[in-house]
Amino acid sequence: MMGDRFDKRLVERRLRQGVITEEEVARHLKELRDVASQSTRVEAKLEPVNFGRVDEDDDEDDEDDEDED
Repeated sequence: MMGDRFDKRLVERRLRQGVITEEEVARHLKELRDVASQSTRVEAKLEPVNFGRVDEDDDEDDEDDEDED
Protein backbone atom coordinates (compact mmCIF):
# COMPACT_ATOMS: atom_id res chain seq x y z
CA MET A 1 0.00 0.00 0.00
CA MET A 2 1.43 3.37 -1.05
CA GLY A 3 0.25 5.21 2.10
CA ASP A 4 2.44 3.01 4.30
CA ARG A 5 5.50 4.43 2.62
CA PHE A 6 4.57 7.88 3.94
CA ASP A 7 3.52 6.80 7.42
CA LYS A 8 3.70 10.01 9.48
CA ARG A 9 5.55 8.22 12.26
CA LEU A 10 8.34 7.13 9.90
CA VAL A 11 8.71 9.94 7.35
CA GLU A 12 11.58 11.72 9.14
CA ARG A 13 13.57 8.48 9.43
CA ARG A 14 12.93 7.50 5.82
CA LEU A 15 14.05 10.95 4.64
CA ARG A 16 17.33 10.61 6.60
CA GLN A 17 17.88 7.11 5.20
CA GLY A 18 17.21 8.29 1.66
CA VAL A 19 14.30 5.88 1.21
CA ILE A 20 12.06 8.80 0.17
CA THR A 21 12.76 12.36 -0.94
CA GLU A 22 11.32 15.72 0.15
CA GLU A 23 9.76 16.03 -3.30
CA GLU A 24 7.97 12.68 -2.93
CA VAL A 25 6.62 13.70 0.47
CA ALA A 26 5.41 17.06 -0.90
CA ARG A 27 3.73 15.35 -3.86
CA HIS A 28 2.08 12.79 -1.56
CA LEU A 29 0.73 15.50 0.76
CA LYS A 30 -0.63 17.48 -2.18
CA GLU A 31 -2.47 14.39 -3.48
CA LEU A 32 -4.24 13.68 -0.17
CA ARG A 33 -8.00 14.26 -0.18
CA ASP A 34 -9.50 16.85 2.19
CA VAL A 35 -11.70 14.85 4.55
CA ALA A 36 -12.27 17.59 7.16
CA SER A 37 -16.00 17.63 6.37
CA GLN A 38 -16.19 13.97 7.47
CA SER A 39 -14.68 14.63 10.89
CA THR A 40 -16.46 14.58 14.24
CA ARG A 41 -15.52 16.70 17.23
CA VAL A 42 -14.61 14.63 20.29
CA GLU A 43 -14.29 15.93 23.82
CA ALA A 44 -12.17 14.06 26.31
CA LYS A 45 -11.30 14.52 29.96
CA LEU A 46 -7.76 13.50 30.84
CA GLU A 47 -7.13 12.05 34.27
CA PRO A 48 -3.79 12.42 36.09
CA VAL A 49 -1.50 9.40 35.93
CA ASN A 50 0.32 8.10 39.00
CA PHE A 51 3.26 6.36 37.18
CA GLY A 52 3.78 3.80 39.94
CA ARG A 53 4.12 6.23 42.85
CA VAL A 54 2.25 5.10 45.91
CA ASP A 55 0.66 7.69 48.16
CA GLU A 56 0.46 6.93 51.87
CA ASP A 57 -3.32 7.44 51.73
CA ASP A 58 -3.60 4.81 49.01
CA ASP A 59 -1.82 2.21 51.17
CA GLU A 60 -4.17 2.77 54.07
CA ASP A 61 -7.23 2.42 51.85
CA ASP A 62 -5.95 -0.89 50.47
CA GLU A 63 -5.47 -2.33 53.97
CA ASP A 64 -9.00 -1.31 54.94
CA ASP A 65 -10.39 -2.99 51.84
CA GLU A 66 -8.63 -6.27 52.69
CA ASP A 67 -10.05 -6.32 56.24
CA GLU A 68 -13.61 -5.93 54.93
CA ASP A 69 -13.45 -9.16 52.87
